[in-house]
Amino acid sequence: MAGISEIYTTKAMLDSQMVHIGKQVDMGTLELSSQDTEHKLRRVTEKFLENIHMMLNEPSVGLYRVQEHVRRSLPQLVDKKIEMQSLQKKVQGISYDVDYSLKTVQSMQNISHFTIIQECLKSAIASKKNLDFKKVERKDQKADASVDSDDEPEVLESVQKGELTKTSNIVLNQDTAITELDQEGTCKYLGINEGDGRQHSKMKEKIRKEYYRRIKMVLKSELSAINKIEAINTVAILVVTYSFNIINWTAEDIKNLDRKTRKFLTKERMHHPKSDVDRLYYQDHQEAEV
Repeated sequence: MAGISEIYTTKAMLDSQMVHIGKQVDMGTLELSSQDTEHKLRRVTEKFLENIHMMLNEPSVGLYRVQEHVRRSLPQLVDKKIEMQSLQKKVQGISYDVDYSLKTVQSMQNISHFTIIQECLKSAIASKKNLDFKKVERKDQKADASVDSDDEPEVLESVQKGELTKTSNIVLNQDTAITELDQEGTCKYLGINEGDGRQHSKMKEKIRKEYYRRIKMVLKSELSAINKIEAINTVAILVVTYSFNIINWTAEDIKNLDRKTRKFLTKERMHHPKSDVDRLYYQDHQEAEV
């Protein structure tokens, strides 16, 4: 086996010598190189003939050499096979994931909910751009105004010696003017109506109506029971808690709001009239301990 490889090596050397001849090498170097190549070729031929003669006369030795060659080459082939199998599995897995993702996206395009979500996103993006444009436009119109009036007309209140006095409107620019506030009128600042002071009673009634409206809206929805409670805490309760430390709420006012809330829950079959009231206010881990 070694003789065969040496023959190919010698042939390659001969080819290189022929190329070397084509490059106009001097004759002395050419003769020396040819003699060396001829000597190597003779040795390789003798080695090859010796191997052939040994395989013919002693097949066991030839078979042993073949087996030894296979034994040395086989582990490398096995490792390559295992490596190719692992690569094949990885490629199959990636192909399956890509195919599954493509089919999922294609199937989602036929679902009505996905279409609705797409429309909602488009509408939200358009609304956001419109709001940003309006904000920039409003800032340009009211560059000198120091307080944002929540889209309500700005008003001016003048007090002299503890009494309200009438004044003329203050013109900021061609399109904006601060109008005079009537004695019984109110203006809104940070969501709270104010006049000669904070209108606590009016704001309480306004907050109650908005709070009850939001609770009814949540209870009439198709949410599950636990999600309705979460929605009430998120949507309705914040209306009341925002006014704390601004409006003078009493403990009795809060109890009345709580009592009316339980009535709404009972009406919508979310709370039994004879059940434990305190269970509404337990957290999950506290209820488990009870």
